[in-house]
Amino acid sequence: MVDSYLAFVPEEAGHRKEAEQLLADEMLRMVSRDAALYPFKGSMQTEDVFEQDFFTDTDMDEASKLLRDEMDAIQASLKNGRHSSESLQTAWNEVSRNLIFDDDAQIFVDGQKANKEDRIAFARNEFETKRDRLVIIFMEVIVI
Repeated sequence: MVDSYLAFVPEEAGHRKEAEQLLADEMLRMVSRDAALYPFKGSMQTEDVFEQDFFTDTDMDEASKLLRDEMDAIQASLKNGRHSSESLQTAWNEVSRNLIFDDDAQIFVDGQKANKEDRIAFARNEFETKRDRLVIIFMEVIVI
């Protein structure tokens, strides 16, 4: 199922690789959390347990339907030639230009309404994230 969603992530500018990395990071968080909460006999214990929101089956079904509907609309739009991946990227850039990610609340917020400290924290976090990704890319290039 993940591959069907990743098929529509543009490969240019490393977007697909970034999406794959985000999925890998999330899977690692889930596995780490499960290992801490449900350890095997004789396994190494970890104190790092990631807090995770729990959702009802109804919530998950509704979210899945929304995602399917959105993906169906995007797929239909691309097939009909009404939009290209470039036009979708341009639209996303316009919409997301003022969004910043609040690390504490784990949500996106309107950057124009955020206070100075939140904007600085976002910029610092974004810088560190991009720096870490560059280090990973650099290490991959050296290994090759």
